[in-house]
This record gives sequence, structure tokens and C-alpha cells, in this order.
Amino acid sequence: MLKTLFSHKGRLNRKPFLLWYVALNFVFSLLSGLFPNKPDVSDSLLLIIVLLMLLYLFFILNLVIKRFHDLNMSGKYCFAILIPVYNLYFLLYKLPFVKGTEGPNRYGKDLLKK
Repeated sequence: MLKTLFSHKGRLNRKPFLLWYVALNFVFSLLSGLFPNKPDVSDSLLLIIVLLMLLYLFFILNLVIKRFHDLNMSGKYCFAILIPVYNLYFLLYKLPFVKGTEGPNRYGKDLLKK
């Protein structure tokens, strides 16, 4: 189950992608509320915040790459999310709503096939 977060290999269909995405955003939103919003934060606390942000980014990138794999697209399309307007197409339509490739593709077997 946690392999989903720690690896970019394989595929991830729509439902688990959305569940993990919402869960990660919820957990990291709660964690961010624990830290003070002051300019005079100690160095050790700042280091913890940066490490948590990097961990969040790592998890989200793994989810997005696996979702692209389910669509039979390279994980390199993550860079397309950095392009304004084009990113909306991926984040609001393609990743959450488009059904993945039916049957096996170059990234693995179809997870919806029984």
C-alpha cells in the first residue's frame, strides 16, 4: 500500500490516485497548521518544514507519474504541469477523469482487469 507513495514504477488508476491525492493534501495541510507563521522561525524548525515539503513533493510526483503511466504516457509529462494553462488540462481533466489504458501497456498490467 505504501509502495504507491515510495515508487514511481507501475500504474495507478483514477480512484486510488484521487484518494491518495486528497489524503496527502489533507495530512500535509494539518501538518502545516502546526507550524507558526512567523518570520523569526528557528533554523531547526525551518529544516523540518523544508524536509516535510520535499517529502510531500516526492509523494505527489510519484502519484502523478504512476497516473501518467496508467494513461500510457511517460512520467516526463510531469514537466507539462509546470506550463500555465496547459497544466489545467492535466490537473483538472486528464489525471482525475480520463480512464487509463485498457489491458496491459508498457508500464504494467491493467489494474482494473479481474
